[in-house]
Amino acid sequence: MQTFRPDIEGLRALAIGAVLVNHTFGVPQGGWTGVDVFFVISGFLVTRGLLTERIATGRFDYPSFIARRARRLMPTAVVVVVVVVAAANVLWFRPRAIAVGLDGVASLLSVQNWHLIATGTSYFAAEGPASPLQHFWSLSVEEQFYAVWPLTVVFALLAGRRWWSPRQCVIALSVAVVIVSAMWGVFRSGSSATYFDPVGRAWEFAIGGLVAALGLRLPERLASIVWSGGFALLAWGFVGAASATTSPFPDALPAVAGAACIVVSGGDAAARLTTVLTNQPVRAIGRISYSLYLWHLPVIVFADAVLPASSWTSAVTFTVTFALAAASYRWVERRFTARRPGRRRAPDARSRPTMRGRKAGRAPTVARTAALGFLPLLVLAGSVQINSSVFTDPADAGSVLGLAAPTAAAPPVPYPAIRAGLLEQPSIGGVARALDAGFTNQFAPEMSSSDGCRNELNRPPREARVCTYGPSGADRSALVIGDSIAMSWMPAVRTALVPRGWRVSAIGFASCAATDVGRTPTRSGDALCAAARERMLDEVRDLQPDVVIVANDDQAFIRTIESSLDRATRSWADSTQRLVRELEESADRVVFLGAPPAGLSPQACANRVTGVRSCASTPTAENAALVSAMEQAVAPEPSARYVDVRRWFCVDGQCPVMAGPVLVRVDDKHLTNAYSQRLGEVMAAVLIR
Repeated sequence: MQTFRPDIEGLRALAIGAVLVNHTFGVPQGGWTGVDVFFVISGFLVTRGLLTERIATGRFDYPSFIARRARRLMPTAVVVVVVVVAAANVLWFRPRAIAVGLDGVASLLSVQNWHLIATGTSYFAAEGPASPLQHFWSLSVEEQFYAVWPLTVVFALLAGRRWWSPRQCVIALSVAVVIVSAMWGVFRSGSSATYFDPVGRAWEFAIGGLVAALGLRLPERLASIVWSGGFALLAWGFVGAASATTSPFPDALPAVAGAACIVVSGGDAAARLTTVLTNQPVRAIGRISYSLYLWHLPVIVFADAVLPASSWTSAVTFTVTFALAAASYRWVERRFTARRPGRRRAPDARSRPTMRGRKAGRAPTVARTAALGFLPLLVLAGSVQINSSVFTDPADAGSVLGLAAPTAAAPPVPYPAIRAGLLEQPSIGGVARALDAGFTNQFAPEMSSSDGCRNELNRPPREARVCTYGPSGADRSALVIGDSIAMSWMPAVRTALVPRGWRVSAIGFASCAATDVGRTPTRSGDALCAAARERMLDEVRDLQPDVVIVANDDQAFIRTIESSLDRATRSWADSTQRLVRELEESADRVVFLGAPPAGLSPQACANRVTGVRSCASTPTAENAALVSAMEQAVAPEPSARYVDVRRWFCVDGQCPVMAGPVLVRVDDKHLTNAYSQRLGEVMAAVLIR
């Protein structure tokens, strides 16, 4: 059996090249499948090593295996995490810096994939600021594979030793894992969590394990054909795979199959073919591919934060990434994996003909103890990550650290003061104070999905919470309905009406507009939203309020734009008229509030170097179309009114993220509690006749 495979080193170069170019330029669109190629390689090398050791010695030294993996992977990972967390605290404000710190903890515990699942992160459609450590999810999946796969192989060998050879046992195991994992990926394909799910990734490692167990030696001509076909499949995977997916199966199948073909045939194919992978420049990139992978995303994210988008910025990003990777490979990776004087180098996944003479009981005590605790640590850390918001929510973590105290209420002011605040250029100190406190606990309290009145669609509508303020015997009442945007308006509505003797109630559902054509992010959400919409209308019928206030996110309208903007506008206007007629049966007046103009999350666009200069947004064409649709809908309805709120947020077409000392929004669209309260006076002017 061959030991070191230079063509596999070259295959690593192709994989990291696809990932690096995709993350920098967005092409090739399937470049993300480079990670899947790494998984195939890992499955092959680890399984080959396991079989070699088992066949040669009759045993497998699990603690030593884990210790070698940790020595190979952890030093560079620790250096990258420490540098990134330190840089985040220098560059970004507290909420984002703490979020990066939590990512660092998850990365070092090898549970970053579970952390991303717990925080609801989507790999291809991140709604918040990008984490410079998000890519550690793949390293976590790989380390979970290292923890589980050897034990699974040993169990399969013990279970099948009476009937099959070791290779046959591993072949059967690999085939079973491929089938079960692929089926799981298909079953869970509607969830973004599947992308990070180690069960949904297991088929990729198992294909590599299957190649190792087969141990095929092909004639040169056949090997060359298989190699050429594999290279074509790999290129197809990089170029033709979907630009976004929720499940790696089957989107990553061409790249995975291509990598498997190259691995199975690369040692036997004609040299004129394999030289594309075995030449020294390509192998040099493959040699530092691990360090390249760890450094590339932090460099990209930090560069995006402080440098303007341009071709030279990309050149700087590439240069810095390669410089850091070469340095960490030379001074960190090699330092911990090089042979130590006076000791025989422990065989690794790339070079281990046998393990004769090495007894399982001779592993160093510290390494053995760490290795035996590795799997329980993964299980424990994963459970903590999923079940404790302190490890997933920067606001909760900041509260524990004493850094996320609620800000003081902002008193309501008249419209001229609102405009003056929008025109004011905030000081550096004011920006720092506002952004350092810009945790999600600055949302309106009604936005809470646990004790507010923003209800999730995964709960029965009959259990929906309703917020109520003001005297129970009030002569006048108002009810706010809609999605999370409606709930973020609640401080303004409360400030406008409750001091004037009104009773104010609210009920909302996340991502669910009150109009019957409003779309949610998923089809299943559309079906759930229909029941939630009926629950909101039932509340209107029960309360019989003087005023119903309706608000929703622009996205509910934008998702209806399938064929044309004009058709979506007409459809939305018709739906709004139907809603007005339903509401008029139980309420005297209906007021529709526009959505605050969306922009970048302040934690994504602001930093201690550039301030908030990059955070100002402009109303979009879709926003203008929605305003037009709403004005058309309410024009013939004497009891209905639409309020275009853009003048409360924008001046001369620019919508800043700060109005004087007050932060306007916490994320890309939801108001802070303080700014919503600040709008109490202007809100009273449109709600009270």
